[in-house]
Order: sequence, then C-alpha cells, then structure tokens
Amino acid sequence: MLNLRSSARLFALGAALLTVGCDDDEDLVSPTPTARVRVVNLNPSVTSAGLFADGSAVGSTVSFGAASASCIAVPVGKALQFRAAGQSAQLVNVSNANITANQPYTIVLYGSAAAPQAAVLSDAGITAPSAGNAAIRFFNASGTAGDVYLNASGGALPGTPSAGNLLAGQATTGATAFGSYPSANTELRVYNVGNTTIPAINSTIITANLSTGRVGTVFLTNATATGGANASVTAAPCS
Repeated sequence: MLNLRSSARLFALGAALLTVGCDDDEDLVSPTPTARVRVVNLNPSVTSAGLFADGSAVGSTVSFGAASASCIAVPVGKALQFRAAGQSAQLVNVSNANITANQPYTIVLYGSAAAPQAAVLSDAGITAPSAGNAAIRFFNASGTAGDVYLNASGGALPGTPSAGNLLAGQATTGATAFGSYPSANTELRVYNVGNTTIPAINSTIITANLSTGRVGTVFLTNATATGGANASVTAAPCS
C-alpha cells in the first residue's frame, strides 16, 4: 500500500511530465513568422513560375507578364527560390537577407532563359498620394537602361523624364521611389538614355491594377506573354 510520502512523489512526477508535454505542444504549434509578398513574373522564358521556401511551394504559380492575384505569406529565414511550374530544379535563388516578418514586399522574377534574376522590393512606408494623384514606382526589367516618361494619353512629352537613366534590374528608390503623378497620366514611354526619337517601350499602365489607394509599381518589359513588344505590368503593393 502506498503511504502518503509515496503518493506525493508520484503526484509531483506526473505534474512534471504533464508540464513538459504542454511545453512541447506549444512549441509544435508556434507559428512561423511570415512576410506578406506579391510575386511578379517578368521572365519571358518562363511561362509560369512559383516561389519556394526551403523546397516547399508558397502560393500559386504566376504566369509570365502577370502578378499574383493576392499577397502570400512567405516564411522568413528560409531559403527562397523560383522554380518553373512542374519543375524541381531552381531557376534562381532569392535573397531573403532583408525580408522581415510582418512587412510587405514585391518579389519579381525577370531576366532571360540564360540569366534568370530575382529582386526583392520593399512595400513598406509608402506615402499615400493626394487627391487626384497616384503614387507610382518604376522597375526596369527590359534589360536596357532607359529614360522613363509618364504623361496623359496623347500629351506632349514632359521636359524631363519621370525617371532618368533607370538601369536594368533597378527600381526607383529613395524619397521619390513612389513618385506622385496625376491619375490621368497613363501613357508610358521609355527611350534609350538621352534620346527621345523613337520609344523602346510605348505602353499604357493599367490603373485598375493599382491599390485602392492608387499606389503601385509599373514594371517595364519589352516582351509580352504573346511575344510582342512594348509592354508594361502594373501591380499593387501588399498592404
């Protein structure tokens, strides 16, 4: 028969085991920190691509010349990469050095079949445009540096570029990363640097793809999903 001292010892042991079990359960269900990401596919050699974290797909695949319909939760601290739809080999690694939990980003696949590339754009701290204006950022995925002009449809070319000498693979940055433009400015023309004779890109931005607050990134590309020229892709940032 158990005496009182033995019963007390058994009770203490059971309580300790129960506590350990509860701690383990809490560790198992602890959520992985994530960032909010919109994916854009601008690599003309990749019909459809998806983002992977430590080998597991995050979100759906995205067709060339398009942005993901919604923002996806991407775990931070994981090895990120793009893969073509249905393929196990990676196209390109994505630098996650500056991806922070609970922050918004746009991750873009661009480049060519021989040299696929990826860029991470922060969507944090965007100043909302004033009434009648839109906040626009440009990203050059065309492969060639250019002077970017955004004006009203059919309007005269502005005296100075909206973004001058925007290098390939770069976005407008700094305090004017998201420049303020009249909402009526939808005609987009990109010229070789210092030349305004024949535009390398002549397109219309899709204002419906801006956020409800009239904010978005216009991606410059010289190929469309059907192989034509003079294209741009507009995508809203993650909120």
